[in-house]
Amino acid sequence: MVTSNPNAALRAAPTPEPALPTGELVGVWELRSIDLEVPDDGTRRPAHLSVPSAYLMFTPLRRLLSMPTRPSRAQWGAEREGETLFRATFAYSGRYRLEEGRWVSRLDRTWNDAWTDAVQAHSYRLAAERLTVSTPWLLGDKEGDRLQRMLFGFEKMRTRQ
Repeated sequence: MVTSNPNAALRAAPTPEPALPTGELVGVWELRSIDLEVPDDGTRRPAHLSVPSAYLMFTPLRRLLSMPTRPSRAQWGAEREGETLFRATFAYSGRYRLEEGRWVSRLDRTWNDAWTDAVQAHSYRLAAERLTVSTPWLLGDKEGDRLQRMLFGFEKMRTRQ
């Protein structure tokens, strides 16, 4: 005689994992610009920063990789120069999920162990082959009393022929 488990009905069905991303965000993105925006009048101007060499990669398996490097990096020579090069680079990778207008990532590999296991949320906007990533609004002008945010402009890379 087969008896059913009375607790079986109490167990919730496993939550299915969301569908893998297949949208426009998946791919390799190259940083092209860094701008500042103020909310008062929507003014947007180039940030007075050297734009680093940076790539942002989203895979269909929900993994992201980011690797910015300072634009003024020297060539490798002596061991001491290698230390300087290492300090001029940072990289991280982790799993991401998409939410309305943002991605949230849990970092599991980083160049700095202090970032490992960090959770980051990034707001973004897609327009054709252009990805704009924005920071939260922060007090940050020279007087420290004006809200602004940074906007990072990426361009989607395509296969070169």
